[in-house]
Amino acid sequence: MDFPKPNMLFMRFLHDVLGTIFRVYFRLRCNNINRIAKEVISRQRPVIVIFNHTSILDVILISWCVDLSVIRQVTFPGKKELFEDKRFSWFVNLTGAIPLDRDITDITAVKTLFQALKAGRVLALAPEGTRTLDGQIQPFKMGFIKLAHKTNALILPIAIRGGFEAMPKGSILPKPKKIELVAGDVVDTQDYLDKRPSAEEYEAFLEQLRQMMIQLKETGKSCAETEPAPTV
Repeated sequence: MDFPKPNMLFMRFLHDVLGTIFRVYFRLRCNNINRIAKEVISRQRPVIVIFNHTSILDVILISWCVDLSVIRQVTFPGKKELFEDKRFSWFVNLTGAIPLDRDITDITAVKTLFQALKAGRVLALAPEGTRTLDGQIQPFKMGFIKLAHKTNALILPIAIRGGFEAMPKGSILPKPKKIELVAGDVVDTQDYLDKRPSAEEYEAFLEQLRQMMIQLKETGKSCAETEPAPTV
């Protein structure tokens, strides 16, 4: 099955030009992101990166925190409304995003995501489904958990700290607030779910992941010191 891939010229622009600007404007810091991302991908297992959805800057911030060799393997699923809006459709198409419903119930989209994982692509998605309105992490949608379980995927949580303060939903221009991205510990679905988990077990694991993300966002703790800017 064919699935979208990012336009690498455009991703290089995001990485090199906008990323450098953001590093100065937002005092952007990437804690542990690039090293952990490479380490997880090297395990030869499907990988799902999850992040708290703070603003429209999230994809660009994550794209800058890893080098282009990793970005080539990443697919960002996006809500289908973005592909229908002329203001944003050009952007999501260039990043190789896959359109899907917010609750990830669209069968065609799920099949595409499944095949993307099986083909070695890394999925990067926001389990909340939409941007936060108050800076707090909202309840997670269930779809990605079932996808991770069926594909035996590893889950890498990345907390975005300061993104909401810099550009809350409805803002036109971002504020020069400090932004920090922190990678948490890799979660192996095999450690939490049996072969045939019940609905209650899925719900418990989902909330456990959410609490991990909340703690990571609030404390900013990671298992390594802040790493230098990635090199290409």
